[in-house]
Amino acid sequence: MNLNRLRIGHLAGIIVCIVLASCGQRHGVVNLSIVATSDTHGQIFDIDAVNGSHRKGSMAKVASFLADKRNASDNVVYVDCGDALQGSIEAYRDVTAEFFKPCLESQAYNLLGCKAVAMGNHDLIVGTNCYSRYFDDLDCPVLWGNLGFTGPGDYMPPYNVVTVNGVRVAFLGLTTPDVAYTIPSDIMIELNVYPMEQAARKWISVLREQEKADVIVGLLHAGIEMPMGDTVASHPEDLPLKLVQSVPGFDLVIYGHDHQACVRRVADANGDSLWLANPGAYCRTALTADITMDFSESKNPKPSICVSIEDLTSYKPDKEFTESLSDRWDDVCAYADSSLGVLGEPIDAGGFLWRETSALDYLHSFQMNHIAAEISLISCVQDTAVIGPGPIAIRDMFRIYPFDNNMVSIMLKGSEVRNILEYSADRYYNTCNPSHGDMRLLKIADAGTVPTDPANRFLTAAGIKYEVDVTKPFGRRVMIRSMADGTPFDEEKFYRTTITSFLFSGTESILPVATRISGKELQRRINVTSHNDIRYSMITQAALTNESGGELHIGHCTDWKLVPADVVSRCLAQDTVMMNLFN
Repeated sequence: MNLNRLRIGHLAGIIVCIVLASCGQRHGVVNLSIVATSDTHGQIFDIDAVNGSHRKGSMAKVASFLADKRNASDNVVYVDCGDALQGSIEAYRDVTAEFFKPCLESQAYNLLGCKAVAMGNHDLIVGTNCYSRYFDDLDCPVLWGNLGFTGPGDYMPPYNVVTVNGVRVAFLGLTTPDVAYTIPSDIMIELNVYPMEQAARKWISVLREQEKADVIVGLLHAGIEMPMGDTVASHPEDLPLKLVQSVPGFDLVIYGHDHQACVRRVADANGDSLWLANPGAYCRTALTADITMDFSESKNPKPSICVSIEDLTSYKPDKEFTESLSDRWDDVCAYADSSLGVLGEPIDAGGFLWRETSALDYLHSFQMNHIAAEISLISCVQDTAVIGPGPIAIRDMFRIYPFDNNMVSIMLKGSEVRNILEYSADRYYNTCNPSHGDMRLLKIADAGTVPTDPANRFLTAAGIKYEVDVTKPFGRRVMIRSMADGTPFDEEKFYRTTITSFLFSGTESILPVATRISGKELQRRINVTSHNDIRYSMITQAALTNESGGELHIGHCTDWKLVPADVVSRCLAQDTVMMNLFN
């Protein structure tokens, strides 16, 4: 009995000490810093194993930056705004070929001492098995406060509260609601994505009243983007600004998704001044928010916040971080070097803006084989360097197609296919008028060396025979002669059309604008989405061909051209044919 009393008395003493210590920490001035990144896209190592070059940004450089911050202060909290599981060869290997080891991205965040991560669209599209492994291996929660089966927050943690010297800092994770339309429905399953405003009202009340948060930070994977809901928008919407103008209670909002590093001061729903800040993408920059809480005159002071964007490109990779993941780096290098066999003819993307190329034939061939497609639409993302015949390795597949796009089979009317090609042509071609001396074919930026639009957004089609008349105005340029087998092409007929997940949902996709189809309607048009991305099919085909003792051959499946031939020839002679199409 006496022993129990002693234990109870000892426990009570400990509790009193903790409470007193906590209260003591809230006297005077408390300073803390939040460091944030976003859209890291798997850029973990300082060297890109595809080409051997040093990256401008990497999580290894973030580790160096954090080390400097933590050497100066113990009160540093690191968080991230999402999109980690796609975008690099190390991330790709991790989600496709290494399920028996801990998730590499989780290991990296753990080494950085991350306290909260928002859920990104690229973290979702990899599928349940991949992102569940990511969750399980992380030491911090992945937040998505506007996702659920029956209401926001019943599937993933909505928030995380971190205490720093007695100051309770709450991070509320929210993701763009447009993933409900941009992620194919057969990947989203029965999950519902609720408006950020609805979820924020619910959770801010909980954080203030129940969690007693001193500082509420919005951790958003939502930026300035083209909304894809029930209607087709004509201009991008500023989702972070819309959120804070609708819902009071945030002290700071950190967001990502649109890859544009920026810091701005705005008025919130109560007319108070508030920071909106985007750390930028690919670990090239990071955000620092220095917060001061002065308890000398108030028990509940308003936080004073100063926000800045930090350039990480000059930092060297952190040695301790790199050594901790050295075995994983060795695995990535061995994976990049893995032989896939022999390429029988070159894969060449040169001149893809004005002629057929073997690179596009290669990509179209996979899309045409996706559930018996009748039409394929895809853009060329390969660098114009030629991959010559001979031995090929996995790294070559990343050079041909660097992005992790799935194939989406969707029903499109013939007129919609033609409109997509019309819009694509209009982004890159002038209307040439030889009689007036207008002989510049390509729309060129002021410097005269690059197209006005990124070249890797230019779309071509397979499964049809078509021409683009460069002397005609927008709306009358594309003439589809027939299907590839010579049968008539019908503008009123629906065709099984394979497109990339980027064309379906990407931030710069012309699909909604060209077709005037809403995101909700596009979801209803989906037949099925490939479980694996295009590159996985490329790697598999090459490996199987090699196992059978054969060489990899490309074949020919596109049939399009610019007309009239004489005008095109004269125009190209005046254009900068050797322009740098991608940079």
